[in-house]
Amino acid sequence: MQVNSGATIVSASQQQHHYHFANTAARDAATLSTGDIVEITDVDAGKRGWYLNAGDYVFRLQPALEVPTLAALYQLANESLLNEGDVVRVRDTGAGSAAYYLLSYENSIQAGAWVKVADTVTAELADLHQAARLNSYYAPDALPYPSGTLIQVARAWDNKPALFVFTADIRMPDTGKLQGRAQHMKAYEAQDLAGLQRLAAETWLLDGDVARLETGEQYAFYAGRWISLQQIRRFPDIASLRQTTLVQPGMIASTADGQHYINSLHGWYPLGQNQVVSDLAARDALPAQAGDLVTLTQAPPGTATRFFYDPQAGWQPQFRSGDAGVVNIATGSLHLNQGTITTESVSSGGGQIQINAAKNIVLHQGAISSSVQQDSGNGGNLQLHSEVLALKASQITARAFEGAGGSIQLHSHHLLQSPDSLIDASSKLGMDGQVIVTSPAQDVSNRLFIVQEKFLSTDELAPADCVSPEQRQHFSRFNTQTQPAGIARTPDDFQE
Repeated sequence: MQVNSGATIVSASQQQHHYHFANTAARDAATLSTGDIVEITDVDAGKRGWYLNAGDYVFRLQPALEVPTLAALYQLANESLLNEGDVVRVRDTGAGSAAYYLLSYENSIQAGAWVKVADTVTAELADLHQAARLNSYYAPDALPYPSGTLIQVARAWDNKPALFVFTADIRMPDTGKLQGRAQHMKAYEAQDLAGLQRLAAETWLLDGDVARLETGEQYAFYAGRWISLQQIRRFPDIASLRQTTLVQPGMIASTADGQHYINSLHGWYPLGQNQVVSDLAARDALPAQAGDLVTLTQAPPGTATRFFYDPQAGWQPQFRSGDAGVVNIATGSLHLNQGTITTESVSSGGGQIQINAAKNIVLHQGAISSSVQQDSGNGGNLQLHSEVLALKASQITARAFEGAGGSIQLHSHHLLQSPDSLIDASSKLGMDGQVIVTSPAQDVSNRLFIVQEKFLSTDELAPADCVSPEQRQHFSRFNTQTQPAGIARTPDDFQE
């Protein structure tokens, strides 16, 4: 995929803040609540796709979080669109015990494509550099670990450990070697909600990772929080899904009987009273009830001015209309040659940009941005996954003005950044955001040098001519002549 000079990919949301329905049943049928699993019967070629409504957008989820048997697991590729690295729990592997299986290579219907993940960690690595070095080709008798080995990386980011699965099940037809890879583990288990929170605090997780409690409840990780997987909403195709409204926390719905409701991460609450106070301390002193609204007149920079009360989560920022939209790109390689991909916003929240490239992402005087130009909106979230990420005189930004800077996550085996390129999630007046880079090489500019443009003088290198001009005229000459349109008369003719 290539975006050339002057070309721009933009996503801007015109989402409303208030919706009206005939009754609550019509409201629930026309909206997607946070945590709803979306199953689309026919995404492509009659195959199912699974997605999760995270509140601000719908993102891809595992094709099936759990199946009853190995036979059902092997049937998944015939029914669902799969991605490499998908992890599915099999309740009964044949001996009455459960196990996790990781899809080693994409959309294969072969049983060998699924690798059984070890029950416990049996190998440890110091950091992501060592994990990246496992991505290589090995003779079958020289594998560093058995396929399916669960590996703990001690320091993935911010000194948090992470789990990877080593797989080696793809044989190269020319050499007979096996392709070894360290793939991020997407599935986890916890005893209860407290254990779930400890998992997020102590482990490096990615958006879309899932966790299962001992009670059977399942959660998905997104934007630093766990989302409870609620009911399954089924749609025949993507066009039907687009007819629904994605509910964000703080959105208001009214019904024909005059009732008003406000949405939260835990469902709809009747809209309560609306109060105005000076600051956060005054807000926290209020005797709040579910659905109450409050407006701050002296909110510090980077803080929302409107909040609603969720009895299960406390005071929460209220959704503001006009937030930028979402751009999701999946491609082999992406080249931005003076092009732009943006979900910028003037004053509300920046959007979401997620780019998954199997090979390279290359920016030459290009820009990827989910920044906010003014007011208190927060910067957006950027996630880039590729083998190689190269920036030359380019920018990747999620900046803000009064709000908090956004989140930039760059996951690449090799990051090449020129000195005049910028990766920035700062805020002018609010709190700076975070930039997470997982790459063995972050900056190679100090190992580069500029080749001299001046050619060597042949006068200094050629020996002195000992033949006079009078003698030179008797020498033979060799001339070349290009045929019309560059076509030679015979295959042996000289061609320019």
